[in-house]
Formats: sequence, structure tokens, C-alpha cells
Amino acid sequence: MADGYESGPSSSSESEDWEEWVDESGEHSKTKCLFTEQIFESPEVALEAAAKKHGFDLRAFIASIPSKLDEYGVIRIINFIRASVAADAAKFATNTAVSFPNDASLWADDKFLIPVVKADPLIFMAESLLPGGASTDDAPTPVANVQHDEVAMLKAKIAQLQMLNASLAAAEAPAARRRRRAPKEQSATDSPAPSGYESDESSSASYDDGSDLEREIDSGYFAAYGSFHIHEDMLKDRVRTEAYRDFMYKNKDLFKDKIVLDVGCGTGILSMFAAVSGASKVFAVDASDIIEKAKLNIQENNLQHIISCFKGKAEQVVLPEKVDIIISEWMGYCLLFETMLPSVVLARERWLKPAGKVYPEWATMHIVALSDDDYIKDRINYWQDVYGFKMTAMQENVGREAHVDVMDPETVISAPCRVAEINCTTTTAEALDRVESKFELTIDLKGEMAGKEVPLSMFVVYFDMEFDRAAQNLVGFSTGPLATPTHWKQTVVILKDKTLKVAHGDVIRGNISFCTSRDAFRDLDVRVSYEIVGKTGVLEQINFVST
Repeated sequence: MADGYESGPSSSSESEDWEEWVDESGEHSKTKCLFTEQIFESPEVALEAAAKKHGFDLRAFIASIPSKLDEYGVIRIINFIRASVAADAAKFATNTAVSFPNDASLWADDKFLIPVVKADPLIFMAESLLPGGASTDDAPTPVANVQHDEVAMLKAKIAQLQMLNASLAAAEAPAARRRRRAPKEQSATDSPAPSGYESDESSSASYDDGSDLEREIDSGYFAAYGSFHIHEDMLKDRVRTEAYRDFMYKNKDLFKDKIVLDVGCGTGILSMFAAVSGASKVFAVDASDIIEKAKLNIQENNLQHIISCFKGKAEQVVLPEKVDIIISEWMGYCLLFETMLPSVVLARERWLKPAGKVYPEWATMHIVALSDDDYIKDRINYWQDVYGFKMTAMQENVGREAHVDVMDPETVISAPCRVAEINCTTTTAEALDRVESKFELTIDLKGEMAGKEVPLSMFVVYFDMEFDRAAQNLVGFSTGPLATPTHWKQTVVILKDKTLKVAHGDVIRGNISFCTSRDAFRDLDVRVSYEIVGKTGVLEQINFVST
């Protein structure tokens, strides 16, 4: 649930809450100002103050909405305004000319049916705020007031139950997708190589919801990104950081007067690039504590009039308005590790205008063959003598888990094969649950390896990013073994069979898939099956868990 929202009252306290809400003493009429912490004696007085001190007439705003509204639409608007204010209280507190776009899609999310302010009297009078609705001053007696509040309470509780039901369905959806995807009776590592390298999606398995585990994983994930060193490493990755800078600085026409959302803003560096490139507003969002440093960095560089910071998950944060551009550095090891792109997709679906763009827009994944006998021997032989002790049992993990490393470009023995292409402006969260492709690699031996048979040691997976293929100045970067090393390095898939040899012209055909881990949703399962054409009896499937 989004920051700033309170869940509905528990069943154990409903009777007390009911009594509090319909108490005849008049306490239930005390109303918090729309834009400050001030409490007024009644909702009408609060609305008058909003109009006089902040230039915002709620009734006039509701009347200006082009689409037809009912009282639930008014409830959504009230909670949208309160959530927007809660996200940036300082901005609204001193604003004498508050305005909001009259775009109904901004408060279309059902979460705006849940009160931001508990027992909010403005919600009770939602019907009277509609054009032509009765004024709260028209109620003839205190008894009638209480009856009106009881009806409003019932309506509010119905809306709340509807929202809770929708929330449960939304929370269950990812787990349901994992249940459909997971094998039923045997683990992935025990399954045989699929015939013809087809997907093994037909098998399925029991799967626990794991929502508590997901919250625990998220807590650790965002805590890690609150640390200083991880951001220092990323900023010092010049390939990464300069690509974002160059794209924005060299294509300022794309950013001029645009509203930009930075998902996972970290230190705020991309937000500041966008501001300097001409963006009229930038919303910097991060769920980790680093957001507090981002605020200070932005203030130190005098960009606080352009950039507003919001702490929270991209899926939940409430922004003041929709955006023209989303920028994000969401990529993990093997591109999809950390499962951040689905968060960008959800933010895109909620906040990006119809003609908007997500940058970088294109991500492509590649696989290539390598021959590096020394690398393999170092990985395996190391366990034969660890400070005088043998640890041969540890060798099993060498071929069971994918490795992240910078590989020697001289060990590449094939041209790369593209195995995935993702358009971040159009892809869906469901499509990212499982990415799968066939591949074909032709061995190309050069230099000292020419004319010989060499060990087929491993496959390496890497990704390339392109910001906008239609931009006037094209910018992108590669994380491959032939490119300048980045902090992402490459993902190394060591083959189980260490006796395989290949010659110039040999062809390797196979299948590779990338799936969100069943056990930890931010981890990635990489599965490879392959054969060397013309080599008899060579068929192998390798399952790599938790890249």
C-alpha cells in the first residue's frame, strides 16, 4: 500500500471507530486543511480556507472535470489531493495558487478510495460537493446530521472493502503467475533437456505465496541501495553514467519543457542531468534512504525548483501529475537480475502520458561462446588446496551457478547471437516473467587458435542499451567482453562437460531462458540447453539459479 495511506480499521476495533465517527458531540466534523496541518471546526470552514489562503476552490475544481462524476469520483479526488500534499507538504503549505490538472486518469487508481486522513469529514460530504449537490448547511437537525454520517460511513466502508478486494487480487497476481510457471513435481535442476529446446513451461509445481518473504527481500534490497559505496561504484562506472549524461545533453530538444520521472533516482544524478537538459519538472523517486542524500545533492546544486523528491516504491508513489519521460537505470547483472524493470513498467502504466517515452528505450541480450581453459582450471583447481585443505565439494557450485566476471576478449571464439530485444516503452510485466530464445553460434577461431581444436569452456551473456533509435544524436553502450568493462561485467555460464572441443566452422545450436526465481523474486534463473552440430552424443541442459 502506498506511503501515506492508512489501511481500514480492523474488525476488532470497528465498533469503537464507528462510535468515533458518528459521535454527536461534533468532533467528527473537525476537518484537516487540504494543504496544511491546521484543523478547522467543519469541512465548510476548511474549504473556505483552502480557497482564500491557497486559491483552490474544491467545488469549482470538481465542476471543471470533463467526465461525469459520482460521489466515489469525488472521494477519489479528495484522497488524490491529500496524497499529493502528503508527498510534498512543504511545497503546498506556502503555495497561494494551488492547482491540479483536471485529468481523471490521475485518480483512477482504486487506492484513492481509501482515506488518506482517517474519518475525513470531506469524504462524508462527497455527494454534496457534486455540482447541484446539497450543502451541508441544509441539514435541519442534529439527528439528520447523524443519519447522514451513518450513510456516509456505510458508503465509505463499502468503498474500502472494494479497494481491499482489488488490493488482494493485485497482490495475488504475481504469485499466481509464478505458480503457473513453476514445476510441480521435480526441481528445475532435475528436469531433462527439453526436446527440440522448447520451453519447459508445460510443467508446473506447488508454490507458496511468499508475500512475507517478498517484503523481507525488498527490505534488504532497498537497504543495500541506501549505502554509500554501491552508489559510488555506479557513479564511477563512466560507461554507464556518461552514456546517460551524453544522451540528455546531446538531445536537449527531447527534454525541453518536459516533465520527467526518474525511477530509482539514487543520488539524483540522472534527475540533475534531466533538469540541466531543459526539463520543466523532474520527479525523483527512490524507496531507499539514499533519497535523503539526493535531496541534499539537488539543493546543493540549486535545482530544487525543478526537482521534487518522493520516497517510496515506484509501484506505489503518488505523483502530482503525469509525465512525458521516464528515465531509469534499472539494469541488473544479466540485464534482468534484481527484477527492477517490472517496477518501471508499472510506473509507466500509471504515470506516463500516451505519447511518452522510457529511456533507455531498447535493451538487447546476447550470447557468445568462449574458450578459456585457464579460467576453468582456476575456478576448479582452487578448491583442491584452500590454505592447505581440500574442499572438492565446493567444485559442484562451479557449474551450478552463473558467475559474474570481466572476461578476456581474446577468449571469444564466436560472433554473438542476439537472444532478446526489449522495448521499455511497450513491454509488459508479464512478458518479463520469462524471456526465452533459440540461439546459433558459429565457431570462428583466429590468431593462435586458428587451425586447432579448442575447449568449449563457457557461454557468456551480456546486454547492450540504446537510448532512442530515432534521436538526432544516437547514444548507447555495451557490456560485452569486447567493450570497455562496466560494473555489470558479463554473466558467465560454465559448461558441465569439460571435455568438449570445437574447431573453426563448428555450429552450436541451443535454447536459453531467463526466469524470475521461484524462491526469491529479485533473483534470476538462467537455463541453457545446447548441442554441437555434427558431434555425436553431445546434448546438455544446464540450470543456473540466482545469478
